[in-house]
Amino acid sequence: MILRDDLFIVGAIIMAIGVAIAAAKKTPLKKIIFWGIAYCYLLAVIGVTLFPIPLIGSDMGYAISANFVPLKSIILMLKYSSLYTIVTQIGGNVLISVPYGFLLGVVIKKIKPAKFFAPAFAFPFVIEFSQLFIGMAIGYSYRSFDVDDFILNILGAYIGYFGGRVIRK
Repeated sequence: MILRDDLFIVGAIIMAIGVAIAAAKKTPLKKIIFWGIAYCYLLAVIGVTLFPIPLIGSDMGYAISANFVPLKSIILMLKYSSLYTIVTQIGGNVLISVPYGFLLGVVIKKIKPAKFFAPAFAFPFVIEFSQLFIGMAIGYSYRSFDVDDFILNILGAYIGYFGGRVIRK
């Protein structure tokens, strides 16, 4: 099994190399800090959404199914789950993409809300299809593909985008 700790160790080494290169190129400290935060956020998202990666199916115990029906898992969760599950699943899917939208809202100065849909859609697309492709590569569905995650991630990206625009102004 490939663990989250493995990702963070490799990520820290890559970040140290990147910071050293940026410092050698005399990159402004503010820019190094901004991109360092973005990089740490990316590592955290990858760690939460893709890890641990089982190398064989027996590492996880059982295969996980997919949901292609919009709002199905959200409605079932609201009906049958505990408040803790609702907050962590729904809130987590929204909150995980808020920093992404915020960073884009700050970096991309002239993107209109309607044109922000493509970058907002790209975030969950990459996550969900990475889970799907890793599952195919190991021959085992270890994470669920859920269309509701798309909806919640896009919502979070827009919340962050508008927050970034407010901060930028």
